[in-house]
Amino acid sequence: MIQSYYHLLGVGEDASDAELRKAYRQKAQELHPDINPSESAHQRFIELTEAYQYLLHYRKQPNKQSLSKEEAIRQAMRQRARRYAEMRYHEFKKNAEALEQTSIHDIFFGKWVTALLGLVALFFLIDSVWPAQKQIESLNNYQRFCNTGEHCRGLAETASFRFETDMLFSTLWHKQPVVFHVTPLRKEIKYYYLIDYPIAVFKPSYRLSDYFFLPALLLFTCLLALFYPFRRFSSKLYLKTLILFCSFLYGILFIFFSFGT
Repeated sequence: MIQSYYHLLGVGEDASDAELRKAYRQKAQELHPDINPSESAHQRFIELTEAYQYLLHYRKQPNKQSLSKEEAIRQAMRQRARRYAEMRYHEFKKNAEALEQTSIHDIFFGKWVTALLGLVALFFLIDSVWPAQKQIESLNNYQRFCNTGEHCRGLAETASFRFETDMLFSTLWHKQPVVFHVTPLRKEIKYYYLIDYPIAVFKPSYRLSDYFFLPALLLFTCLLALFYPFRRFSSKLYLKTLILFCSFLYGILFIFFSFGT
């Protein structure tokens, strides 16, 4: 019987109390209802705790070999260990069920913040994937800037971009209007070219619309958080963490492209 208890805990008979306690905690975590929902987890947890409690009390008994009623004492220890195991398991189960019932909107931020983030993501997603609008701007009266790195005036005041260094474009830009293709909402420039020289198409070095997959992912996760009935607390936590990560990353990109270029 004693050997089977040591075998169940995965330690030898010469293991110290600290090693016994460490082995029990590691195996008990594997059988936790929140980690192992199998039907056999309950019985295995009871057997494990029974073995641990029995060995813990058995080691405290002086003169183990001289006990006249050793078997009766063993039975009492086993019953006590089983009651304790039942109590611990139901306590684990109760705590796990309480955790599972936690609303996803009680994690990090509430429902309205999730909805607001979803709307913001939808705004940027539409702006990124919707067909670009064409606008023609005359640069006759604007300061030459092709090789200076300065931001363009006029339309460029609402859209950050830089002309690429190109000798042909540099010599013709002040003579012809420029055709800009911009996003419908934020007016971010996607590409541009001379009206009489459409072969040479230029693109800004930095475009927030190129990262459309981030608002798409953010919108998708927000919709999941709002409408999908997640049961496991870990799934709720992972989803809200992903929403925070996408929001933070896209916010950094927005600030960088708006003020850092």
